[in-house]
Amino acid sequence: MKVGTDAFKKYQKFDVKRGSDSFETWITKRRTLNAACYIIDNLSGIDFAEFEAVLYFRCDDSRMGYFIKAYNNQLEEAVLNPDSFARGLHSFLLDTCVYIEENNLVRDYFDFFILLEKQHILKSYGIGRKVFDAYISMLMQQTSYFCRTRTDEQVTGVNSDGSLVFEKQKFPYSDAGAYVLEKKLEPGKKHAVVSAEEIRAAYKMYGYNVNSLEQAALLENRIRVYESNVYFMAPFINSRTAILALKEAAYSGKVPVMPRQWKKTEVYRERLMDRNYMLPRSGVTALYKNAGSIKKIIFFETIRFNEVILLFKVTTDRYGEYSGFYWTKSQLFFSGCNYADVKDGSSLTENFILENYMVLTCDYEIDRKRNFALKQTDMDKFEKEFYYPGQPLVCYSYKKAGGKSGSRRYKYVKEEYMEELRTRSGYVRRLPEGQRASTEAVQAAKELGFNLPEGRTFVRSHDYHVYVKAVKEGDMPE
Repeated sequence: MKVGTDAFKKYQKFDVKRGSDSFETWITKRRTLNAACYIIDNLSGIDFAEFEAVLYFRCDDSRMGYFIKAYNNQLEEAVLNPDSFARGLHSFLLDTCVYIEENNLVRDYFDFFILLEKQHILKSYGIGRKVFDAYISMLMQQTSYFCRTRTDEQVTGVNSDGSLVFEKQKFPYSDAGAYVLEKKLEPGKKHAVVSAEEIRAAYKMYGYNVNSLEQAALLENRIRVYESNVYFMAPFINSRTAILALKEAAYSGKVPVMPRQWKKTEVYRERLMDRNYMLPRSGVTALYKNAGSIKKIIFFETIRFNEVILLFKVTTDRYGEYSGFYWTKSQLFFSGCNYADVKDGSSLTENFILENYMVLTCDYEIDRKRNFALKQTDMDKFEKEFYYPGQPLVCYSYKKAGGKSGSRRYKYVKEEYMEELRTRSGYVRRLPEGQRASTEAVQAAKELGFNLPEGRTFVRSHDYHVYVKAVKEGDMPE
C-alpha cells in the first residue's frame, strides 16, 4: 500500500518500537500506520460538509448498519482529528476484527466490502474518488487483520459458511526492507541518502533482489496492483469459484495487447440487460488465438444483492493474470488492470469481456464486420481452424458441475442450457468452536419460534439458481 508522504513524515514518530511485540504484531501495526497516513493524506483539505455528503450512502440492508457506523466514524476522525486517528487505528481494526470473528459476521463483513466496492466505482471522480479510495484502503487493512497471526498469508476468499480462504502471499514481507531504509531517511538525520549497498542489504534479508529506489518503487507498484485485485475479488471467491483466484501477479504499467473492437461497449451493455441464457454453474473457460495478449478467460456468474454479477479471470501470454467483475443491472465494471496506471486499459478490457459475455448469454446477429466477429470452434479443431487477420478465434468449454478434477471438458452451447430457480429452506447450522450466532440469526430464528442452542446459528431460507442440461426433443434425460 502506497504511503502518504506528507502524513508519514509527521506521523512517523507514532511508529512504536517492536519491544516485546512479536514480529507479526509489530509488522501489522507498522502496515496500519502506513494505511492511516495514506488515508489522512487522501482526506486532507476536504471541506467537511462536502466530505459528509459523499461519505453517507443509502443502504437498505439492516446487516450493514454496524459496519457503516463504525467505519464512517473512523473516516470522520481522520478528517477532524488525524492525530487521534493515526494513534488509534490499530486498536480499532483489532477490536473490530475480534468482534466480527466472535459474532460470526465474516460473511456480513465481506458483503459490506462488496457494497463499498460499488460505491468506489460509482464515485470514482472528484472528492468521491478521494473519500472512497480512503474507505477501501481502510477495509483492505481491516481484512489483513484476519491474518494477524499468520502475516505471510492473505485472505483470498470466503465461503458461504463464513470460513475464510487463506493462501501464502506472493510477495511476503516485501515492505519490511523499506522499513529498514526509512530509519536511515528519518527527518533530521544528517545523511538523507541511502547507498545501493544499503538498499540491496535491506531487501536481501527478506528474499528480494532490489538494487535501487527505482527498482523498489516498481516492486511496490506491482504488489499494489496485485493485492488490490486480490482484495476486490476476495468477497466473490469460494469453493465454487476458487479457480478465479490469481496465481500470478499482473505487471503494473503494462497492459496486455487487446484484440480489435467489434462494437462499442455501450452496445454490449445494452444487449446484456436482456440476456437469454445463463452460464453453467461450473463456469465457462475460453481459449483464444489471435486475441492480442489474451490466451484464456474464465467466466462465472454469481447472484448477490438481487443482481447477477459476471466474474472473470484473464490469463495473458506475458503480462500475468488479472481478474474482475461486471454488475449486469448496475453496469459497473472492475478489472485488476484498473490499477495499472493506464488510461485506456480498463475500457479495452471491458469491451472484450462484455463482447464475450454477450456471445455466451445472448441471441445476437453478426450484422457487421463479419470477418472481425468472434469465431467459435471446437477443441479438436482449435489448432488448425482458419481465421481472418483481425478475427479472434475462441473455444468455449465447461466441466460438468461436481465432476472430478481432470475430467474431460465439453463444448459450451448456450442453447442447450436452461436455468432452474429453487428454494432452500432455512436451517440450523453448527458453528466453529468459539463462535456464536449473530444477533440477526438469533432474531430470525425467534421469528420462527425457535431458540438457538449454544454453538448453533440459523441460515435464512433463500432462492438459488441451478443450471441443468436442457433435454432436446426425443432425448431421454440423463
